[in-house]
Amino acid sequence: MKAPKDERPTLGRVRQTLFDILAAGLGGTRFLDLFAGSGAVGIEALSRGAERATFIEANPYNADLIRENLLRCGFSEMGEVICAEVERALPRLAQRGEQFQIAFLDPPYQDLASLERALKILAEGPDLLFPGGMIIVQRSRRKQIEGSPSSLEVFDSRSIGESALDFFRKRE
Repeated sequence: MKAPKDERPTLGRVRQTLFDILAAGLGGTRFLDLFAGSGAVGIEALSRGAERATFIEANPYNADLIRENLLRCGFSEMGEVICAEVERALPRLAQRGEQFQIAFLDPPYQDLASLERALKILAEGPDLLFPGGMIIVQRSRRKQIEGSPSSLEVFDSRSIGESALDFFRKRE
């Protein structure tokens, strides 16, 4: 699988931990990969049984790379790539009535503002998540998410090397 030259890809150990946690719950799901980079996480979700994956990536070169990777892996019919900023793409998905069981966010580690805006849209905006859906954030373990919406609760958090994975659900 091809990866962008100037991006920090999700490391194999982080992906392994993520998919070990999700293992039983991926079959038939709709997976949303935000700040998608090469699309490796969403493509792995498809390879492990997700029904469909939507990739949001602002960089046109990276978006084309995701399309190429989907084709190489035999998943081009199961994936949609949207080349847009996350904050613009999410409302468009909601207007189309799209919903997902899992939303994965992996923004550049230094861009906590975009991460917090995306979390707010997912938590408080139109219902992009099915009931019981989860939001997973990959971040630097050295930086905490300060502005997570009060409507979200962390139900799991794991540190893997320099990275951390936070698992959120909407509060009932």
